[in-house]
Amino acid sequence: VKYKLVRYPHIMMLRGIVPQCEGIETAVISAVAVSSELIACGVSMARGEIKSKLVVWRGSEQVAIVSENSPMSTIAIDHESSCIFYGLRNYGRIFEDPGGPAETSLTIYSEFRDSPENACFDSSSLLIGVSEGISILVLRRNGEEAYARLDGHRTRVTALAFSDCQAYPWLLVSAAEDSSFKIWNLKDRICTYESAVLCPSSPLMALATHDYRLAFASADSRVWLWEMSPSNDTYRELYHVDINNIEKNCPETTLAMDFGTQGQLYIATSHRIMAIELDSQQVVPILQKNEAVSHRASIHRDCLGLATAFESKIFTGIVAIPQQSTSSGLSFFTTGEIPKDSPLTKSPPRQKVQSKKKLLSSYDNRDKNNAPIIFHAKIKSSGYGKTNNKVATTRKRMIHSRKVPCAEYPIHCGILDIHQPQHDWVEKQGALRSLVISRDARLAAIALNDGPALIQRLPVAKKRGQITAIGCSDKQRVAVAFSYDTNWLVTTATDSTVEIWPISQYETCLDDPIATVKNSLSEDKRKNSYRGAAARFFSLDRFLLCAQTNLINMHHFVPPGNQKLAHSFEIPGQHATAMTALNSVLSPLILAASSNRDVVALDARIGNIARVFNNAHAKPVHCLATPEPSAATSIIPQHHFDVFATAATDGVIAIWDLRMARCVKRLSSHVNRREHINIAFSPCLRYLASGSEDNCALIYDLRSAAPISRLKGHSDVVSSVAWNPLFPQFVSASYDGRLLFYTSSDDSASENTGELNS
Repeated sequence: VKYKLVRYPHIMMLRGIVPQCEGIETAVISAVAVSSELIACGVSMARGEIKSKLVVWRGSEQVAIVSENSPMSTIAIDHESSCIFYGLRNYGRIFEDPGGPAETSLTIYSEFRDSPENACFDSSSLLIGVSEGISILVLRRNGEEAYARLDGHRTRVTALAFSDCQAYPWLLVSAAEDSSFKIWNLKDRICTYESAVLCPSSPLMALATHDYRLAFASADSRVWLWEMSPSNDTYRELYHVDINNIEKNCPETTLAMDFGTQGQLYIATSHRIMAIELDSQQVVPILQKNEAVSHRASIHRDCLGLATAFESKIFTGIVAIPQQSTSSGLSFFTTGEIPKDSPLTKSPPRQKVQSKKKLLSSYDNRDKNNAPIIFHAKIKSSGYGKTNNKVATTRKRMIHSRKVPCAEYPIHCGILDIHQPQHDWVEKQGALRSLVISRDARLAAIALNDGPALIQRLPVAKKRGQITAIGCSDKQRVAVAFSYDTNWLVTTATDSTVEIWPISQYETCLDDPIATVKNSLSEDKRKNSYRGAAARFFSLDRFLLCAQTNLINMHHFVPPGNQKLAHSFEIPGQHATAMTALNSVLSPLILAASSNRDVVALDARIGNIARVFNNAHAKPVHCLATPEPSAATSIIPQHHFDVFATAATDGVIAIWDLRMARCVKRLSSHVNRREHINIAFSPCLRYLASGSEDNCALIYDLRSAAPISRLKGHSDVVSSVAWNPLFPQFVSASYDGRLLFYTSSDDSASENTGELNS
């Protein structure tokens, strides 16, 4: 048998073992079971009175052989590796202490109507679950009487497993050919849950349990992961994965599966061994067989055993996951020498200095003694003397030196699910498309689906009605972003036109931007050319990033609106669908998503692509989110910010680690199949918020990858979410035209909210 080991994870101690018994040359292996210490196989003999043999290895040493006069159909090993159950025609037997001094073999049940097909031990090794046809029998290890008989499946039972959860050891899970499963309560001898049909075209062939998680695999290599909560009587599907996407032209059948010890789910098929990383849902091939086809397999935690269909040999191995180093790779805080030809070193445009116009040119050429008295410099009423600019200067300084409160953001704040109705905000002009809160938490910028962009002063309860309309309503501005100093706002229109607006002073309406970056496409192609890559400031307002087809243009930005193209990045694909970058620190990295479903990391130091994350989602990414460092989160280490999140209309949010260059978690409890929904990290980096098409806003716990809060209150799609950067407050925007504010029930959070609002 030729094996090909694939990349991480890998197989260690892979070896082939042949049962040492008479007649093995013409025998066929009919059943396989492995544990942490034992390997057992059932060998069906082709000739003679002996129909089958049970062969047991402890490590690499063959320790026992048991001959039987009936074909062997199934084998199970207990968790302590001290007992083996094997099923024969019409009866089952127990083999105690294989290879030890107390080695015994005895019959525990002899009333099977046919051969047992599946068997498993419970966590205490005292009960054995055995299936025959559509029935399930629970046997006692030390007696011939059955503990319980469970009937309820309408088709043949194909897999059995006891729950290994310490809180619910009496639960038994069974799967059937009709692609449904049942959960049985052995204390009450009743069925507590019956699922719907998971896959109408293929039966379920394997299942595995670990704590509160259940995994099921169909014959065509589709895997479902479920979560159970028996105390609340709730069972829900987390996600499903089709592992045939790796090699679609290779038909195969699922044989066995089990949870590993390091957060993986291992699956053995007729052609391959796969691993699914539970957090990231990433399918990784471990072992591929080029010629032989397996027909029996067994997996117990990290141990596996395979039996081929054409020779009497068992291949065993231990799956080992090497520890990956996190000290190398990309980082938002990359330091080092900047090349001389770097785009970051190019000189910005010179700031236009307005020359002081002479107040009266004819007055300079006259004899000042004969000049009228109204032109005398010491008379203030003439208008030509020194003016007192103290008020204007004070106002200007106040605007440019907004101080952010230095109080630390509460890292251990509670869940933000307390509604604050006093801050609710309603816009009657149309649906809200995107929402951004400024760094000093004093402004909220809102983009509408149809109409001008709006700026609302915060908090809403005290400054309700203080709204600034940005631009006229004939142009649809679909994205907004603040500058670092909160003096400028950049908007992106549907024709990809980028406009910069001064917002340092409160005005009810702004009609003319101070600068405009137009799309170079023709007028016909320019209409509706926006694909989701919104313009934004970069590197402490030194640059302005704009997207045009598949180009990411980096412009120098010099207030009040001077700009000059510094560099253009070309990304793969036809056009950019999302873009983000850190603006609160001097970071050289830019993240962009492409229409070909890739995510690209651009390095502004070298002006080129640093890394490509291929096939990030099943559909193009429409939102990229990064955690923003701030003065309120100074106690969080910098390397904790080296993550980013992507969202697409495949209903999945992926969390990526820049240092490891791979997806580490996937979140899929929200609904996102059609609209472009935004996501956002919390300042404490414990939560990630997302909108949803089921009129809710979801808050995920990044440690458990589970939703901890589902905020209801909107009557339409929740399109955008945002966090207050200074204190625990969460805001959701919806197509119903409303902003809803939420806070935490913690006392510390309430105190901070009150102090800032006052």
